[in-house]
Amino acid sequence: MDKKSPLPARLCLSLLAACIMLCACSTQAETADESSHTDMSQHSSSSKIQGMWVWREAWINTDQAQDKLLDFCERHGFNRLFVQIHNDKQAKTYIIKYPKELARLVAEAGERGILIEALDGDHDMALAARQDDTLARLDALIDLNQSMPVGKRFVGIHYDIEPYVGEPWKAGQASRDVVMHDLLTFYVKARQKLNDRGSQMTLACDIPMWYDAKTAEDDHCIVSFNGETKNLHEHIQDLCDYIGIMSYRQHVVGSNSVSEHIANELAYARSINKTICASLETIELEDTPQITFFGKTPNEFWEQLKLLNQEHKDDPAYAGVLVHCYRGMLDLHAQSQD
Repeated sequence: MDKKSPLPARLCLSLLAACIMLCACSTQAETADESSHTDMSQHSSSSKIQGMWVWREAWINTDQAQDKLLDFCERHGFNRLFVQIHNDKQAKTYIIKYPKELARLVAEAGERGILIEALDGDHDMALAARQDDTLARLDALIDLNQSMPVGKRFVGIHYDIEPYVGEPWKAGQASRDVVMHDLLTFYVKARQKLNDRGSQMTLACDIPMWYDAKTAEDDHCIVSFNGETKNLHEHIQDLCDYIGIMSYRQHVVGSNSVSEHIANELAYARSINKTICASLETIELEDTPQITFFGKTPNEFWEQLKLLNQEHKDDPAYAGVLVHCYRGMLDLHAQSQD
């Protein structure tokens, strides 16, 4: 047979069929890979924060718990976590619990494009009598962070301080004025601590959505600090890199909506070239069920979050949305599977 003669027709048809099957398999694999990321892409934008509070030790103290958390974040588009730092106190020194586990979490999260801020919060931790103690906790965090490899560290300290639940705030306007002044003084000291220690961590905090609405003579959040008299939220925005606003509502546009309740903070952020994040609630709240997505479907939640980002996508002061919290999000998605 001539070596250059054509291949038999049957062999050609077999080869052609094999090529078609390979192409089909390849296309199916690519489609499956793309579909696995659909949930993430429809909820988040790479240019905006989509953050989530993570409070419990059990959610971060084992490899399995961490992997479950990070898988959840990837599946739903979360790119920022606020992880509560748990401490043991020895004399006047704080020892951070789970240092190796935290280092692993930060490194693994970074590999997935997720940044982590260290979370701390207590309603009275900024009062003058507790400031040294709270700053000692910050020192312990800085020590841990600086022991971790560059590029695999906490990117910020995130304070969730809610002084209005304490008795000094409720005792009257004069007492509240002291509480507000203490809070602002603490943020100044925290910033100074970060600077003095050479830390690159940002300073962020959470506030309720109603500070700006407190203007009555005997019930207000107007305070004089560093020679300026203005609303507490404005002072806080001056002192922190960004704020999270607990703008908990089930709808994001219209009357009494998330967008309405963040409007003043957004306007002030634009005026000082800083940013804010709105927030949504997901845990069960028996007394105020109308402000949480608990009991709603995942689709209802994600539709509102997407609409929130769309509504403010062109606002340079809008940094994204924070979700409270991991437990609530697990419950929200578990309900849809019941």
